[in-house]
Amino acid sequence: MEDLLIMLIYKFRGLLDFNFFLFIHYIMPVAKHSIIFARIVPSELNIVTTENNNVIDLALVSQLINSSGQDIWQLKKHGGGNTNADISLALGWTEFVDHFYGGGDKDFAVSQIAGRRFTFIGISGEYANGVPQGTSQITHMSDRGANDANITGVSILNDVIDSVVLDLGLPHEAWDSCSYMNVVNNLQDVHTLEDVMRVQGKLQQSCSLTMAQLVHEIASNFDENTGTAANDNTNSALWKLYNGGLDEAVAIALNVGNNGKDALHDLVLSVMFKNSTPGVRNVEFRVHMLVGNNAKGVGTVKSLTQNELNVRGTQT
Repeated sequence: MEDLLIMLIYKFRGLLDFNFFLFIHYIMPVAKHSIIFARIVPSELNIVTTENNNVIDLALVSQLINSSGQDIWQLKKHGGGNTNADISLALGWTEFVDHFYGGGDKDFAVSQIAGRRFTFIGISGEYANGVPQGTSQITHMSDRGANDANITGVSILNDVIDSVVLDLGLPHEAWDSCSYMNVVNNLQDVHTLEDVMRVQGKLQQSCSLTMAQLVHEIASNFDENTGTAANDNTNSALWKLYNGGLDEAVAIALNVGNNGKDALHDLVLSVMFKNSTPGVRNVEFRVHMLVGNNAKGVGTVKSLTQNELNVRGTQT
């Protein structure tokens, strides 16, 4: 299935204008398809191009790397050591729903807790939620190959500027002065997901998949991953959805204890800065979250945002 984009748009004025979007993608770790289930569109930035996006993949540090530098994302066992994943480091489905579908009738909405605990820190000492931070709870997926317990962290401002500089082939000193200052003014203090959603601008229309539609996409991807026919009344998540309802479908499609990695799903929260300057690509940050359920217990937003690994200080 093709991506369904869900956007948050904000307006910055000057030579380099940016459209600021928030997307939520649902992406299977093994499946061929991605599912985007919501779009929020706050304000507009006068830049529209047909250039490809510069995608910067991010992840929760606790799901990506441990204190020994081990790549637990790739293993998807999280220390379990057997064929069925130990999902103590996977975000539980109920937690995901509570923090990203907590609106009325389970409409899409980001909780204040998730908004504050998803931090983007590029160097120790930067402030988030009014408190200086020693580390970041979100880091680059490229840290997987670092072979140590340090992380790069994330500087939204510097990653956006670096991307534009790369595309233009010009340092930011060559930009129009007001353009650079506007970018700095809007992005320098963006250190949490909540900060992203506070950026001022004219509110635009928003949309999202219903919970039923989202579960359908999850169930469909699960059946494809496992090679299960939709008429299999025992093993098909789609069959359970249409004959038993949402809860029965979720009980199969996200049950890592019984179905292993095929039931461990990757949901992606995407923040994109859209640029209409000719030759400059949109900058899209994708925050990956592994989600699943298991009788052994699952991680929570709180437990998964307690990383204490050192930030290298390269995002300055």
